[in-house]
Amino acid sequence: MKEIEKESTCGCVSTENVKSTENVKLPERETIYDLVKNGKCVINDEEIYVKHKKIIIMHKCFDKMNYKLADEFISDNMDIIEFGYGMGFYANYVQNKYNLKSHTIVEINPQIIKTIKEWMVDKPNVILIEGDWFEKQTEIKSRKYDNIYFDTVLDKNQKEFPKLLNDIKKDKSIFMYS
Repeated sequence: MKEIEKESTCGCVSTENVKSTENVKLPERETIYDLVKNGKCVINDEEIYVKHKKIIIMHKCFDKMNYKLADEFISDNMDIIEFGYGMGFYANYVQNKYNLKSHTIVEINPQIIKTIKEWMVDKPNVILIEGDWFEKQTEIKSRKYDNIYFDTVLDKNQKEFPKLLNDIKKDKSIFMYS
C-alpha cells in the first residue's frame, strides 16, 4: 500500500480567493471506457487495472487517502458534487459519515448509473446527473458546491474542467481530485 500511496495522484486545492481556475492543470489520461472497450482494462469488485501491466487504476485502498481528504474538508450541511462514482467507496463514505445538504453525482457509465440508482433509493439528498460532465455543464451549473470531487479516471475532457470549476464553486469551495 505504501507504494500505491506514493505513486497516487490525489490532491486538494482550495478555491478561496481564487478568481479564475482556468489555469489549473490536470494530467492527461486515456478514459477507462476506452481502455475497457479496447480490452486493455479489467474491472472486478476490488479494483480496476490495466491488463498485462501491474498498473492499478483504481483499488479500494486508494480511497483511504480520499477518506482522509473528506474528513479534512467535508462537514454536515454541505453541497458536494462528485464527478465519477467509480466503485462507490467515496460516495458511501461521505453518505454514511456526514449529513449533507446535497450530494450530486455525475456519471457517464450506464452500468455504474444502474448501480447508483439502486444505491440512492434511500438517499433523498443524492442527485444523479447521467452522462458526460462535459456535455451536462448547463445542468451542473444550476448549483454551487462547497466541495468538488473530480475522479473521472482517464477523462479525455479533463483539460476543460477548470473552466467549469469557476461556475460551480462557492467562495470557499474545496476542489479535490484523484
